[in-house]
Amino acid sequence: MSTDRADTIRVVRVGVVSVGSQTVRLLVARAGAGSVVPLCRERATVGLGGELVRSGVISDAKLERAAEQVAEFARLARAMAVERFDVVMTAPGREASNTAVLAATIGHAGATTARTLPTEELGVLAFTGALLGNSAGRDSVAVCDVGATSTVITIGTRDGGPAYVRAVPLGSLTLRSLLGRENPTVAGVTAARDAVDEAFEGVVVPLPKTVLATGGAARSLGKLVGRSIDAGAVDAAIRVARLCSATEIVRIHGIAPHRAETLAADALILRELHRRLAMPLEASGTGHREGYAARLGAEAAEAA
Repeated sequence: MSTDRADTIRVVRVGVVSVGSQTVRLLVARAGAGSVVPLCRERATVGLGGELVRSGVISDAKLERAAEQVAEFARLARAMAVERFDVVMTAPGREASNTAVLAATIGHAGATTARTLPTEELGVLAFTGALLGNSAGRDSVAVCDVGATSTVITIGTRDGGPAYVRAVPLGSLTLRSLLGRENPTVAGVTAARDAVDEAFEGVVVPLPKTVLATGGAARSLGKLVGRSIDAGAVDAAIRVARLCSATEIVRIHGIAPHRAETLAADALILRELHRRLAMPLEASGTGHREGYAARLGAEAAEAA
């Protein structure tokens, strides 16, 4: 009888559609034994977050747009013969006042039940996904995820998993309202920094050996200033946000339009994370979607 490890590892094809504040994303991957190999990544900007921050209600037009995109990605995932498929929601599912309608609409479009990820669970999934895609050692690792309305810090080890999860109720879109849509003023930056200080007041974190930053904020700054994000890098990003229009930032640096609009807010939050964790942040290309794909793979293996 063969004892080849490949004969005993259960590898499954999984699909995850994630509905966030700005985008709907699809990941199809082979998952098994602590590994996730992407086969397909797709992204579409839907922009639920603006309405979420302004009124808390997702309009019928935005519901229809999100549902169309989820349905398209669900068809693509099933055409790729996924064995497990889920639709998850982040901030819109947690914070919209019409979240029941949103969940029903999105779930119907994906022909499944749409799950809302609490911030703490999102942090754990981001931690798992970030470690899958990075070579952090076995010492303590912090994974930071800057979202639209909250920032989650998760700290743990590769072997032991997360031991500390803290959600701070401040994100890119909520902070952007203090800065304006384009070219923030000195006064606006000062007011935003005060808001960051207030939101993070009392947050005491264990100091890690490595810090990974996942999500759109880190990816955007990574394109602008490089993968390692420190105080100098974020100050440079703030200068770019003050001096360049969002159109120029998109054209020159290849950053998505909605991220160009929140660049200064992203940078200010990442600067505070750098200060609190006392280390540069390494931008991670993987996060909660990869973590969720790994979970689906593990569940399929257990079921088998």
